[in-house]
Amino acid sequence: MGPSKTRGGRSRRLEELLAASEEFQAILREEVERLPNAKPISERRERGDPRGDTLVCAAIRKQSSEEEAEGNFSVVTARNPFVVTFEPSFNFKNQPRVHPQRFPADIVFDNGSSDEVFQTSGGPLVNIAMAGGVGLFLSLGDTGSGKSQKYQDFLSKTVNAVLEKCRSERKSCFVSVVEVLGKAVTDLMSTNSNMEVREDRLKGTEAIENKITSVEQFGRLFSKVTRAERRTDRDRARAHLVCGLRLQEEGSPLVPASRTSSMASLATVVGLEVEGERDMEKEEGLLFIVEVAGLEQEEAAENKREGQLLGRSLTTLRECLRGRAMSVTNPDQVHPIPFQQTPLTLLLREALEVEGMRQVRVLVLGSLSPCVEDLGRSVDTLG
Repeated sequence: MGPSKTRGGRSRRLEELLAASEEFQAILREEVERLPNAKPISERRERGDPRGDTLVCAAIRKQSSEEEAEGNFSVVTARNPFVVTFEPSFNFKNQPRVHPQRFPADIVFDNGSSDEVFQTSGGPLVNIAMAGGVGLFLSLGDTGSGKSQKYQDFLSKTVNAVLEKCRSERKSCFVSVVEVLGKAVTDLMSTNSNMEVREDRLKGTEAIENKITSVEQFGRLFSKVTRAERRTDRDRARAHLVCGLRLQEEGSPLVPASRTSSMASLATVVGLEVEGERDMEKEEGLLFIVEVAGLEQEEAAENKREGQLLGRSLTTLRECLRGRAMSVTNPDQVHPIPFQQTPLTLLLREALEVEGMRQVRVLVLGSLSPCVEDLGRSVDTLG
């Protein structure tokens, strides 16, 4: 079954492309055959610096039968470690042609299963968090790209892996769920109460947590706080969803089990300050599992202000990731990481800034639709 997606009014240009679907598909088959073979995913080498390793992946979903029936032909293909797009057009004689473009990534999954994505990329996130570091997973793409399903599958598998390790290593796991829409930050664990995100590390942001001990318990809890009555389909498309997992030693007095410290600062404990720095072995581990708002919502927003806020949020997130990667690659140079500019990046500051000594692992998964109708948003995701 294909992704659920509402198609807007189609432009004249798109209708002309779809009308010539058979001609374009014949050209595309020849172009794809000329591409080099994809490299096995197992050949990828890990980067040398574990403190700031950022892994950028892309996953191309399968076309739905409805899309195939309407001639919404595929213009995106995987050739690990590249995504290749083919922009269709007509020459001056009105003959179909395509322009190929390659986008590099660390790993490219072609219709990759959720198991393959997690087994390839998810383990290091869990391991770093269990060791007292910080892991960040970002699911990007437009609403019809399959990003929501990839997010939910990755979240479920992460929770399962974390709880298995917690049982063997005698640690406790606490979960919080926060929604970010524009400048509003909502704690979904607290009957949708608004939260204030502070830049001050010692004050941070307080979010209610629940201790979880089983995947079934987490599933019921997550379904309850994100059910349709509280988060409509429109909310899911236009808002960021941040699920935070905090790991600590069993019996640790650092944080009461009923309510947690900040998602933005580990130095906040219900208004109490924790003095001094703790050893890495005793540090709380953090995992942020984030579904970013649909990229198409910047243009589809109900009002100009909402679209501007979302655009700024997406741009700032990209700037933070770029600045962080460059800071790790060139530590002798100063690269801006403007996490203070938006609520989302401020919530994720523990994973974005490079000033601390904690190990950090970032995994970005861009979900892509293969369809010609979605090519522009697929390119935006890759950019």
